[in-house]
Amino acid sequence: MVILLLASPLLQSCEGRISARDTVPPIFNFHISGDGLNLDIDDDFDFDNKALYLKRDALYAIIYTASDGKALERASWEMPSSHIVLMYENEEDWVTVTTTPPEPQFTQWTGDPNSPITAKYLVPSRFQALGDAHDGVIRNFLFTFSAGDYHSNTTTRTLIVRITNDDSHVGSRD
Repeated sequence: MVILLLASPLLQSCEGRISARDTVPPIFNFHISGDGLNLDIDDDFDFDNKALYLKRDALYAIIYTASDGKALERASWEMPSSHIVLMYENEEDWVTVTTTPPEPQFTQWTGDPNSPITAKYLVPSRFQALGDAHDGVIRNFLFTFSAGDYHSNTTTRTLIVRITNDDSHVGSRD
């Protein structure tokens, strides 16, 4: 079983305004560092061919950012509920829904149109790949990141994460 542990997040935002028209979709960034990684995963990442390999039991620092040039309406991060444990001390306006496997665990922020912002950050102080059975089988775990604005522009990307005994790296999905 794989368990990733996230604890003690720092949450931040930036002021924005809802425009009358917006055709540009929001963007996201998943920054991860630790075990030799210092990586930004964003829209330029090759999601169709690459996977993020994390080392079992390694600790990482992460920052998940969703942003929009005008005003961000929502941001979310979805991951397998049977393999991921999220623990927050001060999640403020982020909501985490833990479901029964195989349904995913979902962490979401929803904006307030009366107080719009351009970006929302989630910065857990602990992110650890605890691993699963040492049976040599490589399993795909899906991290789905999504960001939407007030004009129905949405960006959604799914990252394949694999936890192994090897050093952390980006590698082929094959």
